[in-house]
Amino acid sequence: MNRKEKEMLRRKSDIIQAAHDLFLEKGYDDVTMEEIAQKAEFTRRTLYSYFNGKRDLVVEVLIEAVDGFEMEYRNAVAAAANSYQELAGLAATYFRFYDQTPMYYLLMQQFDLAVHNDWDKLSDTVKDDLRNMNFSMDALAEEIIRRGMGNGTFRADLIPELAATFFWKSLYGIVHQYILHAQFPNSYYFIEVRYMLRGLTIDPARYEE
Repeated sequence: MNRKEKEMLRRKSDIIQAAHDLFLEKGYDDVTMEEIAQKAEFTRRTLYSYFNGKRDLVVEVLIEAVDGFEMEYRNAVAAAANSYQELAGLAATYFRFYDQTPMYYLLMQQFDLAVHNDWDKLSDTVKDDLRNMNFSMDALAEEIIRRGMGNGTFRADLIPELAATFFWKSLYGIVHQYILHAQFPNSYYFIEVRYMLRGLTIDPARYEE
């Protein structure tokens, strides 16, 4: 990598960091590209030479946040005694990710809209960064489910890819009320996770504590 390429990467990183800090401080809707430019100490022209707008930046912010939590997920899997506990460990880590930084939950909603509703409006660079993410939560859950189907933990009639998607979508819905609208104690989150895992598991009572 030559000097110019390194400088471009540094600028890109500085812009993403500025967006990250402002999104966490003020929320996605209340942040402008002008504010991001000022915080990153670049002109708006420089900002737009890297990104099309806030859609691009919220995607980049969440890419870095998820990648940065990879070791937490992998450690949870490594510490588990069986496939059921591996998924339960992922669920606990998922909760911790949002509990530590609740604004990430709201930003993830914007991320989802950007990726699924506004894909054509994202810059090619951001699309490439999405394709080249270091860590795939879907792939990790699917790997665990496949292994659990093989060792008799999970039902043999599951479609692993679909089951992995169901797992994460379920957690996204479950965690909502504990992060944004606290109605029950956090311990209830893990009870709801057990309810969900029962649908995947052959003999849930064998694994539930």
